[in-house]
Amino acid sequence: MNLIEDISESTGIGLGVHTCIYPDAAGFACADGQKDIAAFFDRPDLTAKTQVLMAFRADWVGKNATASLEANWAEGGTLRIVRLTKAKETNKFHLEGTKGNKIDWEMVPMAEYLVYTGQIPGDSPRTLSGLDAVVHHPGNRYSALIIRMCSAAVILDRQNWEPVCCLHNPEGSPGNLPVRKVSSDPDTWEVKFDDLKCVGHEAGFTPDGKFFTMMNNIKQNNMAIFDTSDWDPRNWKKITYVKDSSWVGDFPSPFHLCFSMDGSKMFVSVLYPKPANSGSCVVDTKRWMIIKKFQNIGPDCQTMAVTYDGKYVLQIFSGFQRLSSGLFIYTQDTLEPVGYLPNFGGHHDCVVVPSKIEDLRNSRCTTL
Repeated sequence: MNLIEDISESTGIGLGVHTCIYPDAAGFACADGQKDIAAFFDRPDLTAKTQVLMAFRADWVGKNATASLEANWAEGGTLRIVRLTKAKETNKFHLEGTKGNKIDWEMVPMAEYLVYTGQIPGDSPRTLSGLDAVVHHPGNRYSALIIRMCSAAVILDRQNWEPVCCLHNPEGSPGNLPVRKVSSDPDTWEVKFDDLKCVGHEAGFTPDGKFFTMMNNIKQNNMAIFDTSDWDPRNWKKITYVKDSSWVGDFPSPFHLCFSMDGSKMFVSVLYPKPANSGSCVVDTKRWMIIKKFQNIGPDCQTMAVTYDGKYVLQIFSGFQRLSSGLFIYTQDTLEPVGYLPNFGGHHDCVVVPSKIEDLRNSRCTTL
């Protein structure tokens, strides 16, 4: 492998955790949940340097500044989104390496609990929103900024680079919150939350763009389903939840997801705490009901991917413990187990690299 470009050095903005390419493959987005920053990049040919198209920071402002850490989020507050600009002197951002980190290490799955119980220190944990991912609507206009601490997704219009609305996932909370612009120097928007009933994690759009889902975790364990078929995201509505009778308490938790090639099924990894093995389940997207479970697969089931010939689902296991890791494989249509591909290096993410643009709708583009 040869390093083509250090984008952090080129742009002055270094982000970790999640990278998702655009549905037309013309650019990509990265986010970093330690810095609460998401940036959108072009995709130049090999003779040019990558450029930042736009960048945003998200900050949480709790209603009660003197409240406990847990109450800082639970009692509600304001999500503030600020457009970032380059320094005129250098034509770069000032966010390389660990610069801008609010907490000292990345939130592992369900580590939102560690933040609001004071177990992850840092320069500014109270302002943490957990903006650590971006997924794209397959129509290639809208992107969703995933906000873990709020279990929310801010919908961004990439035609004018402005937030449109905010999808709020917890059961018992309003589903579509307004975004209000409060300043133009710098451009700043705010979303008001009456309370935060739970945190969230991974999310995604169906391949046809008609639905969006995001996991609610820790205090709620379910998956909110939004109808996103309307051309205006402000009309997207929360319509139901994917639930399971065993998803109670902190664990087991729905964790990662992807869709079959025809969109008729959603595949979900189900995380159990160590030393228990995790599993995978299959959801019928017409009824949003679980129709199949694969249990006791291996420790720490994480992301999954589908093969673009419509034959197989690849389920990663062991991203953290590294005692037993590999791929569990089952068929997309008949949902029969095929077997294991062991790998002893440990895993976290999994994707089948698309060979054509059409396959991006099922790749790590619309889902996490």
